[in-house]
Amino acid sequence: MPQNFPTNRQNPNRKDESIRRANRVIQTRTFVLMLIMGIGMFFLLFFKLYNLQITRHEELQAKAVSQQTRSSVVTASRGAIYDASGNILAISSTAETIFLSPKEINDALNDEENPVAWTKEVLAAALAKILDVSEEGILKKMARTDSMYEVLKFRVEEDIADQVRQYINDNKVKGVYLTTDAKRYYPYGDLAAQVIGFVGVDYTGLFGLEAEYDKELQGQSGLVVTAKANQQNDLLYEYSQYFDPENGDELQVTLEATVQYYLEKGMKDMCDAYSPANGATGIVLDVRNGGILAMASFPNYDLNDYATVTDKTLLEQMERGELDEEGAQQKQWRNKALNDTYEPGSTFKILTLAAALEEGKVTKNSTFYCSGSTHVQGWNKAIYCSNHSGHGQQTLIEAVGHSCNPAFISMGLSVGTETYYKYLKSFGLMDKTGIDMIGEVKGIFQDEKSFNSQVVSLASYSFGQTFNVTPIELIRAQAACVNGGYLYQPYIVEQVLDEDGNVLSQHDSTPVRQVISEETSAIVREALEYVVSSGSGKNGRVAGYRIGGKTGTADKTGTKD
Repeated sequence: MPQNFPTNRQNPNRKDESIRRANRVIQTRTFVLMLIMGIGMFFLLFFKLYNLQITRHEELQAKAVSQQTRSSVVTASRGAIYDASGNILAISSTAETIFLSPKEINDALNDEENPVAWTKEVLAAALAKILDVSEEGILKKMARTDSMYEVLKFRVEEDIADQVRQYINDNKVKGVYLTTDAKRYYPYGDLAAQVIGFVGVDYTGLFGLEAEYDKELQGQSGLVVTAKANQQNDLLYEYSQYFDPENGDELQVTLEATVQYYLEKGMKDMCDAYSPANGATGIVLDVRNGGILAMASFPNYDLNDYATVTDKTLLEQMERGELDEEGAQQKQWRNKALNDTYEPGSTFKILTLAAALEEGKVTKNSTFYCSGSTHVQGWNKAIYCSNHSGHGQQTLIEAVGHSCNPAFISMGLSVGTETYYKYLKSFGLMDKTGIDMIGEVKGIFQDEKSFNSQVVSLASYSFGQTFNVTPIELIRAQAACVNGGYLYQPYIVEQVLDEDGNVLSQHDSTPVRQVISEETSAIVREALEYVVSSGSGKNGRVAGYRIGGKTGTADKTGTKD
C-alpha cells in the first residue's frame, strides 16, 4: 500500500535562499567592478589618444613628415643694390651648394648586393681637390653616419659644380648632392665697401647696408619637399612639392659711383703719400637734402673677398704682432665716418661763425685784431694763432680766410656759454644723426653744467678743440650752415623697390629744423668761398666753379691751430 508524503516537503535540488542571495551579491559586485574597470580603461585610452592626437599632434606630425620626406631649402634671390644712376653695386646670381649624406654613403659602402667602386677616402680626396677644401674635414663629416645633411661648400661657381656633377655621374657616387643656391656679387669690388657691406655664409647681411636692410633684401626662402622610402631614397618625382622662394626687395641708394670713385682715389693718394696710422675717411653730402653722394674709409677691402687683409699698414701690424687677423679684418670693415670720433679743429669754426652771426654778435662789417695770440680768463697760457706774428687788423671775411684763432675765440665768447651750447644741440651734435647705417656713435662733449662754468671751454670749442665729433655729425652741421640753415637727417637709401620696380618706400627729405636764417647762411657761404679763392684753402680752387671750404688741422697740445 503506497505511503502518503507531506505536501509541503522541499525540493532537495533547490538551493538554500542564503546561498542564492550570496550568489546575487557576487554577481552584482562583479558587474560593478567590471563596469568601473571598463570606465577606467576608457578614460585611460581617452587621455592617451587625446595626448597623441591633440596635445602632441604637431610634434608627431612633424616627426612623421621628417621620417617620410626630405626637404631642401631654395635660397631666395637677394635684392640688388643700385647707385643713384642705376649702376649695380650688389647683385645675386645662381650658384650651387654641395652637400653630402653620410648615412647614404655608409649604406652604399655596406651594400653587398650592389657593391660600389669607390671608398670614403677616394671620394673625399676627389671632392677636396675639386672644391679646394680640406680632405680631413670631408672625412670627419662622412663619419657622422646618422646625418643626412652635411654641407661641403656653399655657393660654388657653375664650372666647379659641373665638375662635381661629372665626377658623381662617372663614378656612380651615392650620397653627394648639389642644390641650387644664390651667390652675392659686387661688380665694383672695393668701391664703397664699408657702406655696402657684405653677407655671411648663411646669406645674412653682416655689415653696411647689407646688414641694415637685411630684412628687405633677403626675401623668403623656398622649399623642395620630396617623399622618401624606408631606405631614405627619394621616391618618384611626382611625390615632390616645390614652394617658390620670394625674391628680396631692391635698394636704390644716393651714392654716385663716379663721385665715390674720385673720393676714394683722392683718399688713397693721400694715404699712400702720408701713411696715416689710423687710416682716413671722407664724405660727400648733398646739402639740399642730406643724401650721401659718397662715403669712404681707409683701409679698404674687396667685398668679393672680404676676409682677406690686403692693406699694407695692417699687414705690417700683423707681422709685428700688434694685430691678429680678426683685429685687422675688423679695422678694414670699420666705417670711420660713423663709428669713429675725432677732434675737428678749424673745420668746426664754420659753426662758431654761424652762431655769432645769427645772434647778431658779429656782422660782415665786424673787424678783429690779431697779435698772434690771445689770453682767456681761467687759462694761464696763451692761445696762439697759426700765424704767430699775427694777422693784424682784419675784416670778418678775412678772419675766416686766415682761420684766425683769436678772432674765432672772440666770436665764441661774444655768444656766451649757454647760448653756444644751445647751438651745439640745435646743430644735432649731442645726438646720433639717425643715418640708415649700423654702428653709428655719438660725439664726445662736456655736459652742459660743466661747460657753462668754464669760459676756457667755450674758447677752445670756438676753434674746434677739446671735444670729439663723428665725421657724419660734423658734415651734417656744416651743411646746415650753408644750405639756408636747414638741418637734415643724412641718409643713403633713396627708395626700396620690389623686383618689378614698384616703389615700396621713399625717403622723406623734410628738414628736421631750421637752425640759422637764410641771411646768416648766405654770409657763411660768402666767407667760405673767400677761404678757397683768397684764404687758406686755395688748393681747393676748381676752374669754372665757385667753391667754398674750410681748412682744418687739430693740434693736440691745445695751444695753436
